[in-house]
Amino acid sequence: MLIQDIQQHDQEIENLVKFLPDSEIFLALKGVETNLAARIMVELGNDHSYYPHANAIHCEAGTAPFTRKSGKRRFAHFEELVKKPSKTSCSNSLYKW
Repeated sequence: MLIQDIQQHDQEIENLVKFLPDSEIFLALKGVETNLAARIMVELGNDHSYYPHANAIHCEAGTAPFTRKSGKRRFAHFEELVKKPSKTSCSNSLYKW
């Protein structure tokens, strides 16, 4: 019974995602299935001007390194205070490429 309910919900999600405006873009990414595409679309929202370039998405998700400088030393660092769902969605989509 539970497995049938899960399969029914997965089918409903798949049907709904196909009608979203950017679904073709995210579903075309290698390794991105329907559920991950839906998560990414929810995280990014409909306002495309909020993220002017791909690096802005990585910065908010915490997957883009930034450089710290101290005297003569420079090192790359990842921000730890990020939105966990964004980081997970972004990381999952990147590692599937």
